[in-house]
Amino acid sequence: MPKLTLQPSGDVLELNESDGLLKQLTDAGVKIKSSCGGHATCGDCVVLVKEGGTCMTAPTFEELRLLGN
Repeated sequence: MPKLTLQPSGDVLELNESDGLLKQLTDAGVKIKSSCGGHATCGDCVVLVKEGGTCMTAPTFEELRLLGN
């Protein structure tokens, strides 16, 4: 099971592969702003992945559109 280390707290979460990152962070009590509720329309919930990005699924078209360059 993949693990996620949050910065700066150092808390470690075990992630499952069936739920999205936003849902898992919210379920763990981590507050991430998301005006659209995770539907890739507002761009509020952008996070920075510092290591291990190769383990993630590719971003959707909607996510890429919001991220831009």
